[in-house]
Amino acid sequence: MHILFDLDGTLVDSSTGIFRSLESAFRKMGKEVPPIQELRSFIGPPLGISFQPYLPPNEPEVIEQAIAFFLERYQETGLYECEVYPGFPEILGTLRNNGHTLGVATAKSEPLAKRLIHHLGLQSYFHHIDGSKSENSPSDKAALLNRIIERETLNSTETIMVGDRKYDMAGARANDLLGVGVLWGFGSEAELNEAGAKCCIAYPHELPRAISTL
Repeated sequence: MHILFDLDGTLVDSSTGIFRSLESAFRKMGKEVPPIQELRSFIGPPLGISFQPYLPPNEPEVIEQAIAFFLERYQETGLYECEVYPGFPEILGTLRNNGHTLGVATAKSEPLAKRLIHHLGLQSYFHHIDGSKSENSPSDKAALLNRIIERETLNSTETIMVGDRKYDMAGARANDLLGVGVLWGFGSEAELNEAGAKCCIAYPHELPRAISTL
């Protein structure tokens, strides 16, 4: 199997750095900072989409400024305010030793994703790390997965997408991949199932067994 992992909310708990950087961006824009529960919705889709409900419509330059303010703090500090979910290095090692090939498919910009994976010492587990071309990339998860499938010449029936948000599951479904939803991230079980998850798991250590039964 070729197993593709989302990053934020799946491999790492990146909430602290993202929330603090969002708070900084809203304050610099002169806007009230939304409650934490609303900030959680920013983790998953491209920032350009997430900022839209909070800023004037039809003013892309305002959204670009908000993203710039976010990145100003996130690139220097927020990126590293995260933790790998407990047990994941061992889980990745087990999956690789079982003959699976592993990759990362994230909406985070590809340069930042690679920097973070290397910072956390996880790069040796992954055959490839793919992300958006920028934090405001219009590409969705389905397009990203399609790009990976074509480049790596993957068989859809032997490829699994593991993620915590509906975007991961919908992207998998659009490319005829199997989707495994994880419940320790930022999406709900209802959201994942509605988006087409083949199964959902509550704890990281359940992942190898779940994959073996698909």
